[in-house]
Amino acid sequence: MLFNSQLFIFVFLPTFYFLYLSIKLLNEKLRKNTFLILIIFFSIFFYGYWDLNYLPILIGSIVINYFFIEYISKKKIFHLITLIVFNLSLLFYFKYFDLLFGFMNNTEVKFNEIIIPLGISFFTFQQIGYLIEVYGEKKNKLNFLQYFAFVVFFPQLIAGPILKAQEFFPKLNKSIKYDKVSRNFIIGLIIFFIGLGKKVLIADNISLYIDDFYFVADNNVNNINFFESWLSAIGYLFQLYFDFSGYSDMAVGLARMFGLNFPWNFNSPLKKISIQSFWNNWHITLTRFTTSYVFTPLVILLSKYGVNFKITVLIATFVTFILIGVWHGAGLNFIIFGLLHASAYALSKFYSFLINMFNLKISENIILRVFYWMITFLFISFTFVFFRSSNFESALNITYQMLNISSLTFPSYFSGNSFFLIVKNMMNISLVESYVFLNNNLIIITLISFLIVIFSPNTKEISEYIEKNLFIKKSKQILNHMIFYSFFIFLAFLIISSIFSLNNQVVFLYYQF
Repeated sequence: MLFNSQLFIFVFLPTFYFLYLSIKLLNEKLRKNTFLILIIFFSIFFYGYWDLNYLPILIGSIVINYFFIEYISKKKIFHLITLIVFNLSLLFYFKYFDLLFGFMNNTEVKFNEIIIPLGISFFTFQQIGYLIEVYGEKKNKLNFLQYFAFVVFFPQLIAGPILKAQEFFPKLNKSIKYDKVSRNFIIGLIIFFIGLGKKVLIADNISLYIDDFYFVADNNVNNINFFESWLSAIGYLFQLYFDFSGYSDMAVGLARMFGLNFPWNFNSPLKKISIQSFWNNWHITLTRFTTSYVFTPLVILLSKYGVNFKITVLIATFVTFILIGVWHGAGLNFIIFGLLHASAYALSKFYSFLINMFNLKISENIILRVFYWMITFLFISFTFVFFRSSNFESALNITYQMLNISSLTFPSYFSGNSFFLIVKNMMNISLVESYVFLNNNLIIITLISFLIVIFSPNTKEISEYIEKNLFIKKSKQILNHMIFYSFFIFLAFLIISSIFSLNNQVVFLYYQF
C-alpha cells in the first residue's frame, strides 16, 4: 500500500487511528499488548496489500532472527556473526543473485528490472542493528510481540528511517498514555502533508521528464546533449530528494500522530558546502548505521594491528562508501557511485584538516562558501547519474556528454531568447534539435525546486516553529501573526492540491531498494 493513495489516507489511516484511540478504554496493562497486536495486524495488511508473495519473507526473517537472538551472548560471538551472515545472505539472494547469475551466463540483467521484496534492505538493516545493540545485553531485549511490532511498524517498514530499538521502546508505551493527543495529531498531520506535497506535487512531476531522458539515453545516446544531460542530472537529484525526503517526512508525521518521535532522515542536505556535511544530513539513519557498524569497527580493528591512523580512516571511508553504493544496487555503476563519494569525502576531510592546521577563517567568507556549495552541488548531481542509470554504459555516455565542454550544445528552442544569443556568440555555443525536452517545462520545475531547497526552511524547522507557536507559547505571545497564519493558508492549499494530485500508480523511488 502506498502513502500517496486514497485507500491509505481515507480508509487505512483513519481506521487505525480510531482503533488506537479506542484502546484507551482498556486498562493500562491490557493496552500495551493490544496496541502491539494492532500494529502487527495492520502493518502485515499494509505490507501484504502490495504483494502477498513477499509476506512470508518478511515474517520468516522476523521469526528466525528473534528465535536465534535468544542464543546470542558475549561469549558466543559466533552466533552473532552467523545471524548477521544469514541476514546479509537473504539480502544478497534477492538483490544480487540474478545479476550474478546473468553475469556468469553472459546475459544482461538490469538492476531496476529485478523484482525485490518490498523494503528488504530496510527491515534487514534494522534487524542487524538490533542484533548488535542487544549483543550480550539481555536486559535490553524485546519480547516477541515488541520485536515484531518494532520491525513491521508500517510508517517505517518500506523505506525507513532505520530505527534503533530505543527509538521505538519505551516511547511506544508512553504513546498509549494519550498525553498531548491533539498536539501530536495536528503536528503529525502537518508533517505528513508536507511530505505528501513533496512527493505528488514536485517529485512526480519531475519524474515525467527524467524518465523520458533516460529512455532516450538508453536507446540512442546520440540524441542527448550537454545541456539536457546536466538538466536531467540536476532534475533527478531534486526528484530523488523530494521523493525520499517526502516519504521520510510522511513516516515521521505518521509516527508523531501516535506520540512517537522518529529521527529525521534529512536536514537540508542540498544546502551543504561539503560532501561531509551532505552525508551527515542525507539519509541520516543510513549514515548513522554505516558509521556505527562499518566505519568505526573497521577503524578500531585496523588500529589494533598498528595501521597508520590516516590510512586506517582512508580505508574505512572507501569500504563504507562502496558498501553504501552496493547496498543501493548491484552493478558497476553503484560501485563507481560509492568510489566517487569516498574520494570526495576523503578530499573533504583532508581539506578540513589543512584549514584547521593553518587556522584559516574560510567559512566566514561568503563568496568562498557559495563557491564550495556550487562545487558540492554539481558533484552530487554528476555522481547521481550513476545512481539513476540502468547500467554502467548508459551512465558513462551521459557523464561524457556532461564533461564534453569542447562543443557546448543547447536545444534549438533557446534561439528565441535574445540574452542567450549574446552568450551563444561569446562562448561558441551551437544549437541542436532536441529529442527529449521540447520546451522549458523542466527548467521551470527545476528552478522552483532549487528555490524551495535553498531558501525555504525544511520540514523539521517548519514543524518545530508551528509547535512552538501553536502549543507552547500563549496566543498573545505569538510573534509575527502574519507569517504564522499565512502558513496555515498555504498548508490548506498544499493539502487540497496534494489530495487532488494523488496517484496510486507512482511508487516511491526507494521502494526498489
